[in-house]
Amino acid sequence: MDNRLKKTMESPNLWFVAATVGTLFFFSSLIPMIISPVFLVLTTWKYGHRMGLAVAALSTFSVLFLFNLPVAAFFFTQFVMVGILLGDGLRRKTPPLNLLLTTTLISTLLVMAAGAGYLYHGPVPFSEMIQQGGEAVKLAFEESVKRLHPDPEELARYRESMIAMLSFVKNAFPALLFINAFSIVYLSLLIPLNYADRLGLDRSHIPPLKETSIPFAWVWGLILSGMVYLFHVPYLKWVGLNVALIFLLAYLMQGYAILSFYLNKTRLPGIFKGVLYITCLINISLMIALCAVGLFDTWFNFRKRFPVPRV
Repeated sequence: MDNRLKKTMESPNLWFVAATVGTLFFFSSLIPMIISPVFLVLTTWKYGHRMGLAVAALSTFSVLFLFNLPVAAFFFTQFVMVGILLGDGLRRKTPPLNLLLTTTLISTLLVMAAGAGYLYHGPVPFSEMIQQGGEAVKLAFEESVKRLHPDPEELARYRESMIAMLSFVKNAFPALLFINAFSIVYLSLLIPLNYADRLGLDRSHIPPLKETSIPFAWVWGLILSGMVYLFHVPYLKWVGLNVALIFLLAYLMQGYAILSFYLNKTRLPGIFKGVLYITCLINISLMIALCAVGLFDTWFNFRKRFPVPRV
């Protein structure tokens, strides 16, 4: 399979067709939609941004027929630009952390601009849409809880927790947009890097995931944003919360790197490692634990302090 893929990639005409079909198929499928930039990353990395843009244009044109104009616009901003920017950065051998963060920031700003344009011309104002969405979520949540037949006190606690969660989402909306974009960018970078050696692409300037390390100075960004959040000034508190969440995301990435470092010391099958990665991604408690591990690694450097032998 790898040899056939490599031969296809060595032929520009064959790869152009394969990349276009692959991008369109991934975007049209529910589960792999978020990794649809992968083919664009590989195309741009191998052949440059012109061919990447050609694949992107044909894919977007096809999406326009399958869906509608707003979806096509979102596809172009969130997915196509990620693929082109990552592929071009890999081709230019941009440092991986810079590439990851700048692509995420550009993707977030483009999505916000596209969303603002759509909402500006849309029939429902943004604040009203958020209000309607919140009410719909609360109603659905309450209906689900009522099936458990809770007593009045438990139902009141459920309602309070739901209101608190919706308030958090509203206040942290910019950071959550950034985190969403980061997830797409990170996966779109990680998968091509995993196949780079098999496809004959040069990834010598990109260290393995297990070696990811956040600069020490970043801890001051987390500390200062946390201090700003503690101020009882509404706008400063909002800024502190959003900036702190973005720094915590960086330490979550470092926590995953440490997890990868120790998992690579074991002989566990790849499928078990994958299940563990996914479990840590969807379990809030484990994510918080990995954030803490990544943060404290700033001072303790766990991978050097505890370099356990392969077992």
